[in-house]
Amino acid sequence: MKRNIQIVLFATLGMLLLGLWVIFIPKFTFASEQKSRKIPTFSAFDFIDGIGVNTHLEYPTAGQWGNYPYLEAMITAIGFHNFRDSLNALPGNNQVFLNIHNRLIDDGLHADLIATDRDTTAMGPAWMLQHLRGYHLAGIRFFEGPNELNYMPQSLLHRSDTDWRKHVIEAVALTAKPAMNSVFLRQYHIRYIAASILPFADDPATVGDLGSAVDAVNIHDYTSGYEPETSGWGGYYWGHRYGSLQYEKTAAQRLTAADPKPVISTEFGFNVGYLPNEIHAHHVSGQDDEYTQAAYLERMMLWHYLHGIRYQYMYDLFDEEPGGDDHHWGLVRADGSQRMAAPALQGFLHILADSQPLKKTCHIPMNVEGPEPTETPNFPNTHDRYEVMGFCKNQGEKDIVFWSPQSIYDPIHGHRLTTVKWPITFQILPNAKIRRMVLWSQDINYHWTGHILHHNLHFLAEDRPEILVLDGPQPTPLPSLPTPPST
Repeated sequence: MKRNIQIVLFATLGMLLLGLWVIFIPKFTFASEQKSRKIPTFSAFDFIDGIGVNTHLEYPTAGQWGNYPYLEAMITAIGFHNFRDSLNALPGNNQVFLNIHNRLIDDGLHADLIATDRDTTAMGPAWMLQHLRGYHLAGIRFFEGPNELNYMPQSLLHRSDTDWRKHVIEAVALTAKPAMNSVFLRQYHIRYIAASILPFADDPATVGDLGSAVDAVNIHDYTSGYEPETSGWGGYYWGHRYGSLQYEKTAAQRLTAADPKPVISTEFGFNVGYLPNEIHAHHVSGQDDEYTQAAYLERMMLWHYLHGIRYQYMYDLFDEEPGGDDHHWGLVRADGSQRMAAPALQGFLHILADSQPLKKTCHIPMNVEGPEPTETPNFPNTHDRYEVMGFCKNQGEKDIVFWSPQSIYDPIHGHRLTTVKWPITFQILPNAKIRRMVLWSQDINYHWTGHILHHNLHFLAEDRPEILVLDGPQPTPLPSLPTPPST
């Protein structure tokens, strides 16, 4: 009898253990898929100070308005630190562009000026020095060009590939370096960006090493409407559906392999009117496109900086003109009205801005835990389900930006995708002292609002970035953007 009771007890205990295993082991397995990681930390000042916008004052839209004060107000209100435009853009209007460029410089922005002549046989130190006279030179950060040498003038089309490559080298070497080293310009520390020839040129290594002739190399990294964080080897100009920042950066660096130079992105953006891809899908501008544009620009700025690209210029401040497939890159439409990317970037740049370079290193007193990398339908070419970056400021504030690097738009068929929210948790490190936590989030129209947090550090990473501010000021409403001109 006693033996039977023991058998029953052992059997009952075994069933109980089996039940516990069924209940708890899956939870343990799920928990093991969560991974805690440190938050990479950067200077908030360096990040924001490197962000610029293409202004294209020679566009018909600008002449149509004649409202340069509005454009100036938009640039400064959004919080750009740099602008990129042609050097004395159009013959006969040089004084107009010179004046507005100098006004932007006086507002505290730095200029990247592009050589306007793609056939640079007439250019050289004398040409450059002549065209720079009259500028407030202390505000010129870069001289660049010529822009996109693949678009050659008719006079060059008959040249062979070998001659064209030689022409590229001459354009770089003869235009800028001697002028940069002149007594006139040396004091202003203007740097020269190589002509943008990627991703359009064939193998960049065949152009020759330009390390001794340039201070930086240049990419135009458009990703054919796919998410900025897309991985892969090759852009859509190389027969693929998407471009990747890693590919464009590596290709550009081959131009200065012997004397490596930093990479600058002088153009990136999202066209809400037409997205070129391998099947040439066309569609009209719509709400979905503009929603995607706002998230795309914020995420691309973060992705650039995370990959060592400090200086970057989004394309474009305003649309070129009404109509046309390739004319809808702007934060501002051709009629002067603002797309939702305008308040999105204003809040993004304003929250992260710092007044001066970081004077000492710092770290974020938190780790983050979230789902392990995997490949899902929403992440066809990326593997991380969330991204996180930390930014430090001089007064002790620390900002944590987090988002989900997932596809939000189908550029083939021209519609938004259903997105996923991934749970992440921030863990305060032992002995860390945090006085205040504020979470800044974007609503469906990309207007930022901040509210104070107390204990909850569990979030859902979305396609739109959010910013967790540690030891910063109380949240207050952001400044308003300027009123569009009446039409």
